[in-house]
Amino acid sequence: MPRIDKALRYVDVADRIRTWIRRGRYEAGAILPGQREIAREFGVSRDSVKRALRVLEEQGAISTIPSVGCRVESADEGRLRVGYLVVSLLDPFHAGLVRELDRVLAERGGALTVSEGSGPERARELGATHLIKEYYDGCGWQRDPEGAVYIGGAPRGRHGIVSDDATGMRLVYEHLRGLGHGRIGYLGMRGAAARSRLDALAAAMAADGRELAAGDTFLTGKTDEGIARAVASLAARDDRPTALVCYDDCRAASVVRHATRAGLRVPDDLSVTGFDDCVLATQLSVRLTTASFSAARIAEEAVDILRTPPGGASERRVVESELRVRESTAPAPR
Repeated sequence: MPRIDKALRYVDVADRIRTWIRRGRYEAGAILPGQREIAREFGVSRDSVKRALRVLEEQGAISTIPSVGCRVESADEGRLRVGYLVVSLLDPFHAGLVRELDRVLAERGGALTVSEGSGPERARELGATHLIKEYYDGCGWQRDPEGAVYIGGAPRGRHGIVSDDATGMRLVYEHLRGLGHGRIGYLGMRGAAARSRLDALAAAMAADGRELAAGDTFLTGKTDEGIARAVASLAARDDRPTALVCYDDCRAASVVRHATRAGLRVPDDLSVTGFDDCVLATQLSVRLTTASFSAARIAEEAVDILRTPPGGASERRVVESELRVRESTAPAPR
């Protein structure tokens, strides 16, 4: 017999009752059905219904009237209470996005709850009625509410906001070629969710009649040790690339640090580029040349999707990329 996730059941019940209210089945002042009736309609235990109603009451959506039942306090879904889920709040890209989401929601009368992890339960318990989530391989989207918005990709049939990787990588490649770099490498992450930027760089090079060599492609895990090993192996080669394109600014920053330790000067010996243009890109001793994936624009698009009525078709919005040329790139060494 399959294991039933009771914690997930009660937050699902709370979400479904919110949907009742949002779609006008029960307006402000109306009395909700009894716990037995709700449990029977959703196919859950009364305990799950009790916990769901308790959460909704704590959030101010309903109130309990003794001997009467639960009354809807507000049917106004105009106020967005958004939960943002991210694997690590130490990631500067997501820290910047949290700041922009908070700004946009404040302007539109909404509120933001931030949680570190993958499951939506904590955000829901803190009052979030909508969800924005970092997308990555194995992000556990099956547990997320239907209207969730994913950043950096999306499961089939779900809302997603992605960067214009094709344009971003083309601009990066054209910049490096203009500086005379004939041999260009790539450092990125393993996994299907991170593949688009590698493919975009390869396509830009192919359009110019060039090829991204397998020996110049480094795919690492999430830890810094893999990047350190990749840079060490690159530094030991006489035939190394003169420029290294990185999946994002965090990896580019690690490359700059490890290249310096390995005796490579950035950008004199090795030009390095990032992607995203997060706050980290301008805080290094060698500021990063990077493709900009605007956090402000992402926040605007995400909140715009969340404000649309539920039940519509899923949307995939692309945020344009622009090149920011700084100090980490220079003409290819002779």
